[in-house]
Amino acid sequence: MRIGELAKQSGVSVATLRAWERRYGLPRPTRTASGQRLYSEDDLHQIIALRALSERGWSLAAAAAAVQSGTTPDLAQEQPSARAVTPLPSRLHGQLLEVVREAVIVTDLEAVITYWNAAAERIYGWRAEEVVGRNVVDVVVDPAGRDEATAIMRELRAGRFTSRELDLMRRDGTVFHAHIVNDGLWDGSTLVGFVGASWDLTERDENARVGQLRTAELESIAVLGLRRSRAIGPERIMEEAVRTVRRVLGADCVAVYIRKVDGLGLRAVASGGRGRRPVTENHDALAQHAVAIERPVISNSLRSERRFDTTALIEHGLASAIAVPIPALSAPRGALMVVSATERTFSAEDANYLQAIANIICSAHDMEAMAD
Repeated sequence: MRIGELAKQSGVSVATLRAWERRYGLPRPTRTASGQRLYSEDDLHQIIALRALSERGWSLAAAAAAVQSGTTPDLAQEQPSARAVTPLPSRLHGQLLEVVREAVIVTDLEAVITYWNAAAERIYGWRAEEVVGRNVVDVVVDPAGRDEATAIMRELRAGRFTSRELDLMRRDGTVFHAHIVNDGLWDGSTLVGFVGASWDLTERDENARVGQLRTAELESIAVLGLRRSRAIGPERIMEEAVRTVRRVLGADCVAVYIRKVDGLGLRAVASGGRGRRPVTENHDALAQHAVAIERPVISNSLRSERRFDTTALIEHGLASAIAVPIPALSAPRGALMVVSATERTFSAEDANYLQAIANIICSAHDMEAMAD
């Protein structure tokens, strides 16, 4: 639809729609080959939600942030009507800001905090009484991002709305990735302060990272399985497995252990390390344990491990490890082991991935045995 139709259906004037588009990035039209703006049903629903929140006492900046993040009340399904909306009493505005999930921070023109809601306390770790009166940049901005924060304040003082992702800092000094929107607070035509809404993107970023990791795991399983199907010998398959796992999991060391001919102990037949000496037969305690119990073993903290002797692994400078058995007909043929120099959390999904790789190694050995 064209902007005139959007204005008619939403009850928001064309001039206001264009102002919201410039300042808040809502709506988000597509353009025809000739450059004309076209608006979708999603744009209409977002404008209806933005208008409804504004009429309920929300600042436009906070309302736009909520609409963009998809955290509004169920307003997107409301249809425009001629029914008048009764504004919330001013005494309820603060209560409303206290229940939203986004951190909402208000400052004066010098960036001194004057309001800090409950979500800000939860996200940043500071109580309101501890930060009111302090400069917001000193409280929430990572030192590495001070220049960017200065640029944001410059834009705000020029009367411009800002929306971007950047690194912010909690009370304990930990840095997290966030989305933050900021706008001016106006008393008539006079700029009197600024309001910002921010939300933590850590979970979103972690979900994206895990999704990429799982995709890489599936691709590597497919490639290694294809190599095995082309009758490549087990020695080369094990070497490729070590390189593949080290790359996909970002591991410090990866090793394949195979039972010795006499059945007494394991021998390291393929091993690789990143900037360190590879593990050897002297570091096979975890692999031996996985073979003995015939299932994956995860040890995210070798120093607190009591199921097997970790002395050699710790002396080798390692902190976390995981091993899965390489199956065979009667008893495990050996084990595939991954170790890390720093403590990390190996997951059940990591164990499943490594078991799939170990199964390919088993298949390569079986093919060689049948050929003999």
